[in-house]
Amino acid sequence: MGDDKFSGVDFNTERHFNRIVLKYGERIYRTVRGMVGTHEDADDIVQETFLKAYKNIDSYRGEADIGTWLTRIALNLTYSRSRRKKLFSDNPVEDYMEKISSDTVLPEVAAEEKERRMIVENALKTLPEKQRAVFVLRLYEEMKFSEIGALMGTTESASRANFHQAMTKLKKFVSDKKLK
Repeated sequence: MGDDKFSGVDFNTERHFNRIVLKYGERIYRTVRGMVGTHEDADDIVQETFLKAYKNIDSYRGEADIGTWLTRIALNLTYSRSRRKKLFSDNPVEDYMEKISSDTVLPEVAAEEKERRMIVENALKTLPEKQRAVFVLRLYEEMKFSEIGALMGTTESASRANFHQAMTKLKKFVSDKKLK
């Protein structure tokens, strides 16, 4: 089930490993960035992910896509760091959605958009780690539930359930905020 493009490749060589970094680095960054608060924290975790993968490449058995293996390492490092210090941002969605340019938008529209982002970011902070990870992987990375299940070490059904629970909590949070 390994990634065909890399099957039979000697990952121990720097050149081949650089191909892996180029292919998966941005995906890993987006996933981690959706979970943590700052570019610096996300960048550190991504670097740590690839260092750990390089050092432990012999433990990669090829049973899953190498991108899945790398994402699993990144999520484990993210969870580990968040336990050591409060890494999850006070405003991950606003940080993550910085791509939206406010200087091309009317000030009223920008203010409404900022308010919506604040509601969503506050809602995301209320989710447990696993639900937040499933939410980020499904919506930001557009992963299938079967892929998320394999990545998280659970079933497809468990991934669907976590996503549904996250959506239910987020909808309730947003509707409660709109009523106030």
